[in-house]
Amino acid sequence: DTRYVFCYEDAHFTREYLAKFAKDPIEAMVGVVHGHSISTKTHISEVLPAVVHSARTYLVSLGVSRRWAQVLLCVALTVRLPLLLFASAQKRDHLRGVLRSMRVVTGSHTEPRLPAYSRL
Repeated sequence: DTRYVFCYEDAHFTREYLAKFAKDPIEAMVGVVHGHSISTKTHISEVLPAVVHSARTYLVSLGVSRRWAQVLLCVALTVRLPLLLFASAQKRDHLRGVLRSMRVVTGSHTEPRLPAYSRL
């Protein structure tokens, strides 16, 4: 779904599937190995704003008002600030990502973009 820059499309797809078919989706193992959060950690200052933008879009698609979505995400980002001390991503990049995310949420920043695939 092009409304979601980075994530939540899986949750959205599952919700849509369950609404239409009312049964558990089938899980198929395809043998693809996914490195957990490697690109997120390496490019946190770019990825986090995309995640937050997608979270706001997803909340609004569920019926949460845009204003409440902004409040919820700003609170979550504020809570995240002291946790930066314990994060595995670079602290400066992580802080930059949080600040960019707050600008995305408040509307003072354009829609975020993920890093180019060639940089991953």
